This record gives sequence, structure tokens and C-alpha cells, in this order.
Amino acid sequence: MGSVTVPAFVPGAAARAAHAGRPCGSPVWAAHTRAPPDSCRTSPPDRRRLGGHITEAALFPSVSAIPPSAVTALIDAANTLGGALLVFDDQGRIVGANAQAAELFGLSRRGALPLPYAELRDQHAEFVGWLDASFAGRQATPFELNAACGGVPCWWTSVLTQAPASTDDAESARWWLWRAHDITAWRAPQRFVPEQAHMAALAESEARLRGVLDAGFDAVCVVRAVRSVDGTIRDFLILDANRLAGERAGMAREAMIGQPVLTVFPKSRDWGLWEECCRVLLTREPLETTHAAPIDDQPVRWLQRQIVPVDVESLAISSRDVTDRHVEQMAIAASEERHRQLFENNGAMQLLVDAETSLILDVNASAEAFYGWSRATMRGMYVTDLDAAPLEHWRTVVAKIAIGTGTRVAQDHRLATGERRRVETFLGVAEISGRRAVHIIVQDITDRAQAERRLRESEAQFRAVINGMREGVLLYDEAGVIRVCNPSAERILDIEASRLIGSEPSRIDWHAQREDGSTWPQDAPPGLVALHSGQSQMQQLMAIQRKDGETTWISVTAEPIVRNGESKAHGAVSVFNDVTETRASSERLQQMQKLEAIAQLAGGIAHDFNNLLTVITGATSFLRDSLDTESPLLEDIAAIERASERAEELTRQLLAVGRRQMLHTELVEMNHYLRELQPSIRELLPDAVELRYELSATPVAAALDRSRLGDAILALVANAGAAMPTGGVLTLTTQDVVCPHPHDHAVGARRRPYVVLAVQDTGAGMDDGTRARLFEPFFSTQPFGNSRGMGLASVHGMVHQSRGFIECDSVPGMGTTLRLFFPMSGTPQTVCAVEPRSESRQSSSGAVLVVDDDPMLRELGRRMIEKIGEFAFTAASGAEALAFLEQRAGDVSTVVTDLTMPDMGGLELIATLSERYPTIPVVAISGFTVQVGARAALDARQVPFVAKPFTIPELAQALAVARARHADSATR
Repeated sequence: MGSVTVPAFVPGAAARAAHAGRPCGSPVWAAHTRAPPDSCRTSPPDRRRLGGHITEAALFPSVSAIPPSAVTALIDAANTLGGALLVFDDQGRIVGANAQAAELFGLSRRGALPLPYAELRDQHAEFVGWLDASFAGRQATPFELNAACGGVPCWWTSVLTQAPASTDDAESARWWLWRAHDITAWRAPQRFVPEQAHMAALAESEARLRGVLDAGFDAVCVVRAVRSVDGTIRDFLILDANRLAGERAGMAREAMIGQPVLTVFPKSRDWGLWEECCRVLLTREPLETTHAAPIDDQPVRWLQRQIVPVDVESLAISSRDVTDRHVEQMAIAASEERHRQLFENNGAMQLLVDAETSLILDVNASAEAFYGWSRATMRGMYVTDLDAAPLEHWRTVVAKIAIGTGTRVAQDHRLATGERRRVETFLGVAEISGRRAVHIIVQDITDRAQAERRLRESEAQFRAVINGMREGVLLYDEAGVIRVCNPSAERILDIEASRLIGSEPSRIDWHAQREDGSTWPQDAPPGLVALHSGQSQMQQLMAIQRKDGETTWISVTAEPIVRNGESKAHGAVSVFNDVTETRASSERLQQMQKLEAIAQLAGGIAHDFNNLLTVITGATSFLRDSLDTESPLLEDIAAIERASERAEELTRQLLAVGRRQMLHTELVEMNHYLRELQPSIRELLPDAVELRYELSATPVAAALDRSRLGDAILALVANAGAAMPTGGVLTLTTQDVVCPHPHDHAVGARRRPYVVLAVQDTGAGMDDGTRARLFEPFFSTQPFGNSRGMGLASVHGMVHQSRGFIECDSVPGMGTTLRLFFPMSGTPQTVCAVEPRSESRQSSSGAVLVVDDDPMLRELGRRMIEKIGEFAFTAASGAEALAFLEQRAGDVSTVVTDLTMPDMGGLELIATLSERYPTIPVVAISGFTVQVGARAALDARQVPFVAKPFTIPELAQALAVARARHADSATR
């Protein structure tokens, strides 16, 4: 870069005049005076520090022959170039020193300057001797000084040069400069010639500096001010420049030397370079600026410029293209401002927190308003003051968050009022000035949390309700997809929830039928119809085919779900229940009502028919007795009697259908009875039919009329045999079960023990239509003329009169199973032993009173009594009979009464007779009774019973039994 010439200064006279007032542009005091450029006319202070390079004791005197500004400039130049510097006046006194020289000679201990150099003799005698010779002009050679620097021995090479105070006046006072450089690091053990070592050190130092400058990123120029005669700066000439400066100027570096800076850089005045150089030269303070410096091929360009004073008139100017960095910094500043605006003006509560300590660094206005503390207060708080969490928990949470990422945390925060609010915080971690900081965005979710809690509670209640419902529930969304189903829906439909939820009905393999047997479209269940039409679907009856092949009937009600204020449904709910049993019960009820009507009709017919048969058989008996044994009319009378017997059998069946039989119940053990009946059963079956018994391992008994039970079993066997004309298997099974009565529809109906008798065949079976009419009177699947009597209607009547019920299962082509359920009983009901018939007649001392509302039967009864050989009275009702007895009870030995009469029935009359006339025996007659348990009531009173139609011997036998029982009870 070349040597920097130390500039000349004004003569001593001019220097002294400067104290009185220098013209603007003349040298000023050292840089630490920090006087601005416009204060150049201000007088200097009396005392000042030497630019901070010497201790407090190194001060200038008030008046010196050498301008203090010149001394300060020399010291600054020495500091810039390196080494130690002493300034001597023309009297040999030290008037200035830089920090390096002050340390070498301990000037801070020797008092204020100026200081005679002879005072250094005590420690540096050789150096002082060299100075003596030099000041006397005896030598001008370099001097190698061995002195301590910072307590470490060092070697210095130094020279002493003399310069006039002004180049204009050679006779004016002169001053001396002593400069020294540290050569300790490269001093060889042998002694070099001092001047050669000095020059080598300078050359090496300059080469290193040149290499650094050329290799740097800054364009560097050293310029020197050119002044007018009056001291005004008129230009700056380039003394040196580095490679990058030449490239910036577009010329060789050597060509730039000696050129005015405005010539090389014509736009420098527009960039403020001239003003800045003047300022630094006047203030002696380095200056750094960043400013726009556009050029033709780079309209957007920013330079960072540093101007440093080198000596009194010289400056070092360095500039660097910082366009990219400045643009980036401007973008960063704009981004920071935007973020600051977002932070401050955002409606969301935001906090900036130290990651390590949880100290709140800053908050925005929304956070102030929410928490209730001022910003200043919150800046002294910790996040743990808000959430009451331990500091370690905070550190654990933050440590898991990588820089540039974040996490969400729901927690409770405390407000200034003491209230706790539920908040959701987003924690994002960033690095600011080398420390991890957490940016927290706070959202108050108290109302949302409460709403979500209420929603969860509502959903839980909804789930609990539908899961506890016996009805099936399906919930459809707006697209018709099933979103909710309950366990009852799975059970009723026999489809798993995993197949239902998330599926459309058309994609589920299910089959349904309407009540008329037509197929229900898979894509139009009631729920979807309600959704698409917006109309309620009420109690739609449909049959669902289950996986096991069974058919389940369900009743479906579907409702569209419509939001308030809207007309279009956004969902639908379908509620259905299994009505298979209800439907079966309804069908059974209808069948029962139909059979009840038939039974009423059959019972009424049978009652009147029995009365007529009684008259016919009685009259036939009288007619036979009136003829001799050779009469040709006896054959006709026998035909009448055979027809009467056939009619009597039909009447019993009608009574069974009408459940009006007088059942003589006793305890019947079913297994034993079937074994007794086996020969009769086998006789009814074709030879090709195999008979099997599958009887219960334990005895099973029921209170039944043994005779009527046998009739029912034989009727079932005959019906089963007719269903297997070419052979098969007939199986009779007994067992005991516990179940409710099918006609008991109450919830939680009582379960009762039953004896079950099952008759199963492998015949042709029945379809649903045939099975529905199975128990109708005279119904038969056999060809016309082949059926007998009332069919299975009498069996149905007998079972129901015994307080039981019948179940029928039949599949066409696979056979039929009929199960008879009878209430299980452990003890037989009270029955009267049937006395053996005796031809001997009990004598009577009075007449027989015949009570019947039918006049033909009264007359027939009277004639039968007289035929027996006794006298008879008659009465048309119970009341008339009681009235007669009040007058002539002593004339009556026995009362024969019908049980079925208007007003006072036979049982009521018997009860009254037992109270008023306990000595008169009673005989009951009837074709049927409307009173349940009539036979049991008769047995309890030991009243004999004769069923219509009856014969004269049967009536005589009953009279004898009644009188015998009465006599036995009287003797007891």
C-alpha cells in the first residue's frame, strides 16, 4: 500500500494563533473531543486526554509550541500503523506518546507532560545516551531497545527523525518523532543489523496488510485531503486502493493513485461520501453508514461504508456491497413488524415465554383483557402461575417440542379474579438471541368444553336409553348410511352391528316381505322412505328372513329428523320391535274367538239335542217294554236305538267342542296311561306305520278326565295314521316343561309347570292355510265321506277345558307335531268311588221331585220314576221346587234336578237344599254345564250325576246311590 507520509503542520506562530480562533477546516483536537463539524471555531479546553492512549496523568500543558491537534493526529496514526511513538519538541522534551510508548517507559508514573527525556536515564541509560547523540547530531542510526512490555522482555527497533513544524518555514521550531516496532517474535539469536531488521519488518507487515486488503470483501481506499490556502478542503486524492476498489471503479489500481475521489467515483457526492469524509476528518471519529448506492446495471444496491481517520489529513475508506444482506434485513424487519402487529393486534390471546424458566416475556392486549392483569404485571409472572403446574412439568412438555414445531395442550388457567377457565394452548418453540422461547396462543374453550361435556353426557344418555330399549333402533345420516344401531336391532334383525354401521341398506344382504307376501325392496326400508320423503312411516309390518331360516315379523315406525327452521330431513330414525309372538298370539286369539263362537253354537245345539235324545231314548224304552218279544216292531225300535247311540256320540263331541262336558277329573300319570292305551293305539294305525314311545324318565301327572283324555289321544293317533297311508313313524313323547300360558300377554307373565304330550308323525304335513283351520269342527283334509265326526275340534275343546293349550308344528312333506300342554299336578282331586251297580233298589218312603225347565224332560222323568215303581212330582224351576218343598217336604224322598236352568241353576238349588233340607238326597242330570268346576262341586257334596241322554236303569242306579250315601252320612 506504500508508506503513509506524516503530514506537515502549521508553523508554531500559526499554532499559537489557533488557540485564539482557528479558521474552519484547520486541524482540530484529538478525536475524543467529539466536537461536531460545525463547532470547528470553538476554543479547545485547557486540559484533555490524549485520545485514550495514555493514562490520566499524561496531559498537555495549556500552551505548547507544537499544536496539540498535530500531536493527537500523530498518535492516532501510530496506533493505526502499529508500534510505539514519542514526540519531542525542539527543546528535547517529551510532549506526546501513544499507549505503547507510555507502557515501555512508564510515563504514567513520571508526572505530566512535557517531560525532559533525561528523566528516563534511571532505567534506560543506554537509550538516553543514544538520544543525547542523536539530538547532538552525532548519529542517526536505528537503536535496538530491550525493554519489558506487559512484564515480558521484548526487543524493539527504533529510529529518531526530525521534522519542521511547517514546510513553509525551515527556520521555525522543529520537533522530533521516535518510532519503534516490536521485533521479538522474529529476532534471531545472532544480532542483525538494526536498520535491515527494521526495513524487513516494515516490508513484511506491509505485504501482510496488502494481502489481507486484496483478499477481503471490502473495497478499500486511502485518501488524503487537499486544502486551499485558507485551510478549506477542496478535494480528496486517492493515496492507495485495493483490488476490489479498482474493480468497483472500473480501472487499474495503479491508475487510481493520485486521482481525486470524485473523478474515480463520480456518484460519490450523490451517495454522501464527500460530506462523510469531511465529517470524519474534522471530528476524528470513525463513521459507519449503510445507504443506497444505485448504479446503471444495478438500480437496487446498498453499500455499507466505513471511514476511519489515518492521520491528520488522511482517511481509510472501506465499502462493502450489502445489497443481499440489506434486502434480507429489510425483509426480516418487515416480517418482524408484521409479526409484532399480528402479536399486538390479534384477537387471540398470545404470550411469549422463556422456555427454561417459564417467565412471561411479553403478552398482547387480548391476553391482558382475558387474564385481567396489566402487561407490566404479567411480564413479571410465570406461566406456572397461570396453570399451577410444577416447573419440571413445564420443562418436560417444552423439551419435547422441536424448534419450528408445536403442540396443543388443554388445561385450566387462573384469571386475576380467581376464576379458572378451560383453555386450549398451542405451544410453538423458536430460538431468539440464542435462547429457546415459547410462543403460546391461548383459546378460551370453557364454553366449548362445557358444551362438549353436555354433548357427551347427552350422547351417553342417548346410548344408555337406546341400548336399554327392547325395540331395535337404527339411525340414518343424510346420505342414508346407518350410523347408530342398538343391541336389540342386532338381535331382532340377526345382523351384526359391524355389518349395519357405516352401510347403506341396499348393500346389506337382507330379505323382507310385505304382509301380502310380496318382496320388500332392499333400497326402500321405512327409514330411507322417511328420510327421502320427509313423511313419517307408521307401524309398517314386514317379515325378515333370519340366517337360521326363521321368519321374524317386525313392526317399523320411522321418523325424519329435521333441524329447526329447515324443511329438508338431514337424517332419520327407525324404531321397530319383534311382533312375531304378538302376531302369533293375535292369530291364536282370532282362532280362539272363532272356536269359541263355534263352541257356543255347538254347546247350545248339543244341549237341545241332548234333551231331544233323552226324550227319544226314553220313549223308545217305553215302546220296547209295551211290546211282546215276537213283535215285528222290535227291529224298528232297535234301529231307533242304534241311531240314538250314534247321535249321542256326536252330541258328546259337540259338547267337547263347546267345552261343556262334565269332566270327571282324576290324577292321571301320563306314562302309565299311554302304556295302558298302547293296544288301542296300535289297532288304529296301519301296519306300515311304526309306533315309538319316548316317555319321560320321571313320572308326569295331570288332573284330567281319563276317558276324555283317551278319546283325544285316539283321535290324534287316527288323524296321524291317515296322514301316513304308505307308512311312516308315529312317536308319542312325554315331558315336563315350565313356561307361561301363550294367552297370558302380561309382561313378566307367571311361568307354570306343564305336562306335555306330543304326537309326531312323518306324514305329508300341512301348509299354513291348512294349519290355521286344523281345529275347526268337521274340517278334514281327507276325501269327502272319509272323515269322522268333529275331527280335532273336540280334542281342542277338551284340552282347553282342562286349562291347557295346544301347539302345532308342521312342514309340508316332513310331517306334523301336535303338543298337548296340561297343568302339572301332584295330588288327585277329590273323587267319589263309583259304587257297583246293584239290582236291589233302595226302598223309599216318599215321592221323587223332578226339577227341569224342559216340559218334555219333566214328563219323561215322571214316567221313568213311575216305571221304576215310585211316585213323582215335577217342578219347572228351582224356585218352584223350593216353594213345593216348603209345603210338602215330608212327601219328598229324593230330588232329581237339571243343572242348566234359567234364573236359579241346578248347583244353586243343590246348595240351598243342603242348607234347608239336609235329609233329602239329590241326583243331578245334565247334557252340559256352563259352570266351570260343576263336576268337582257335585263330587264334593257326594251328589251322583247322570249325563243326558240316560236310560231308566241309569236313573234308578243314581237314585239308589244318592239314598245310600245319604244313609251312610246319617249313620256317621
